[in-house]
Amino acid sequence: SNKKKLIKTIIGEDLQGNKYFEILQEGKKNKRIVETVDSDPMNYSGDQLPAEWRSWLTYRRIAPPTKEVELY
Repeated sequence: SNKKKLIKTIIGEDLQGNKYFEILQEGKKNKRIVETVDSDPMNYSGDQLPAEWRSWLTYRRIAPPTKEVELY
C-alpha cells in the first residue's frame, strides 16, 4: 500500500485546553487543525477559540501564539 503516513505535530494548547496541530503534507501547505476539549465539535463554534489561535488556524499568522499573548 502506498498510503502516506500523516505526520501530526502538536503546536500548542490554549488556556481552555484545546490542542492545535499541524499536519505535514508533502508539496502542499501544512494543514492546521484543532482538537477541542469538548470532543463533540457540534458544541463548538470557531469564535469560542482564542482569536490568536483562530488567526493561526486560518494562516493569518505564521507563528503560533505564545501563552503570554493569550493572557491579554
